Amino acid sequence: MKLPLGVVGGGLQLDMSESVENEWLCAQILHEIGFAVAKTEMAVFGAQKVLVVERFDRQWMDERWIARLPQEDFCQALAVPPDRKYESDGGPGIEDALKLLSGSASPSADRERFLLVQLAFWLLAATDGHAKNFSVFLNAGDSYRLTPLYDVLSAWPVIGHGANSLSPQKARLAMGLRAKNMHYRLREIRARHYRELADKSGVPTVWDKMQALIENVPPSLAAVEKRLASHFPRILWERVSNGMLSQVDAFKNETLRVRDPK
Repeated sequence: MKLPLGVVGGGLQLDMSESVENEWLCAQILHEIGFAVAKTEMAVFGAQKVLVVERFDRQWMDERWIARLPQEDFCQALAVPPDRKYESDGGPGIEDALKLLSGSASPSADRERFLLVQLAFWLLAATDGHAKNFSVFLNAGDSYRLTPLYDVLSAWPVIGHGANSLSPQKARLAMGLRAKNMHYRLREIRARHYRELADKSGVPTVWDKMQALIENVPPSLAAVEKRLASHFPRILWERVSNGMLSQVDAFKNETLRVRDPK
């Protein structure tokens, strides 16, 4: 169970008191788009709201006992200290993750999913997608595979101008996209950077699937909205959904210009 985060960000004083609803919403959106995500449920115990997260590293065996499924986050798998979980602090980035996943039991599927997640995190403004928030299951022998997504929060509710807000110019992803320079900031990242990432990755058709993901966002948001309870924070929903749709528009507009320079 996870409690609301409250005020975070040190001197920025960002209000994440609705982190329970935020993380639940991100999980719903990612699941609707097509990703495997840890199952979550919002609950209230007395006056305390919590997010109940079903552990995907546990499994019933013969319906009699629960086995722990061993796993490692990317820092552990790559022997990187946890205090270097962010790429900008010397931690793993996209290229490191792709190299790790090239040895998985399903390398093509895992590498493709990881690349698509990077695009989804840009859409969601999921700024905490560092190496400890990606993991692999350790199977028998030396085999491993990518786990479902977990711990995803959108920064859209706190991005804005004025006091106690994260400036749009400063909002940045945990893993950058490499062009001539590294790009972390949401405002700097463009569709062409994802095209370059897809081309360099060696994963077939991933660029086509990125474009399909973009097209799938509006209907996915519409489907999630229909499931929202009447008491779900409306402003939170609008900030996240509108932020994602603005990213979709920016991506599609640039892709169109690349196709037709006129």
